[in-house]
Amino acid sequence: MKKKLFLAGVFGMLMGAMAAWAEPDVYVAGMERTSDGTPAACYWKNGQKLVLSGSKPFSSATGIAVAGSDVYVSGTEKTPGQKWSVCYWKNGAKTALTDGRTVDAESTGIAVSGNDVYVSGWEGNAACYWKNGQKIVLSTAESKTTDIAVAGNDVYVSGWENTGNNIILACYWRNGVKTELTRASIAEPAKAIAVRGNDVYAAGYDAARNGAAAACYWRNGRKVELSMGGYAMDITVSGNDVYAAGYQVKINEHFNTDAHYWKNGSRVALSGGNTKTYAHAIAVSGNDVYVAGYETNADNNNILCYWKNGEKITLTNGRTTGNVAAIALGGTE
Repeated sequence: MKKKLFLAGVFGMLMGAMAAWAEPDVYVAGMERTSDGTPAACYWKNGQKLVLSGSKPFSSATGIAVAGSDVYVSGTEKTPGQKWSVCYWKNGAKTALTDGRTVDAESTGIAVSGNDVYVSGWEGNAACYWKNGQKIVLSTAESKTTDIAVAGNDVYVSGWENTGNNIILACYWRNGVKTELTRASIAEPAKAIAVRGNDVYAAGYDAARNGAAAACYWRNGRKVELSMGGYAMDITVSGNDVYAAGYQVKINEHFNTDAHYWKNGSRVALSGGNTKTYAHAIAVSGNDVYVAGYETNADNNNILCYWKNGEKITLTNGRTTGNVAAIALGGTE
């Protein structure tokens, strides 16, 4: 009996270790144009493409979240002759948030907390978000959102406002209350937001002294510079480590770009076969870093991909073009 109990205990530990080592499912949301050039919203799960059904003729996925076995994707779509409208899909079933009849609207991200679904975006050039289909206005000035995160009962939305005189105010809203980050002449300097404990992180770029962009992030409103000539497009926090994904513009090399990410301010290059590579989204699981982006080929088409610990996994063949908006991990529970 003791031997059987011992073997059962060993088996249980092995199963637990195998679960801990299990690879997460990798979800990448974006858009790929069809053969006739029409943009179509889609996402990839472990490299397998899933077209989002029920889309209007023009559509693009803008964010993705995974909760258990459920996959949520925010999107923007349009019927010719109408305005752009906002929607999201849960496991492929679409929920419309705007009708596209009177003003343009766009989604920028999605978050899920319990039974609540949050979609950030803008409508009629005013920043807002939707909670379970109910619109919450964040600003009445010309403004846009860029990302959304939920921590407990608090909703955080990154974005910007136009204060006039070509000055853009980078900011975020916590439960509708605005926090100013910086003022710059570069549009959309705050691109993404993440929350860990009491700390709020926003990634983006600011105007450097020479007028060029400078990649940076803000922690509780205090700016941390990353690199000159760079753009930070996404941010995540794992333990005590801060990761930001983006790219560097090589002004002296015909404005080619290098995709990379920063870990605690140290830049990590990402391999690519082309002279223009871009990183737009990042996720971390344990010691593994996943970055989604694309390369631009000689035909000026984007080859969508993601990198795991620097190793590139290609999602499209470059015969048509597309873009990457977000990355999420799931399936390890």
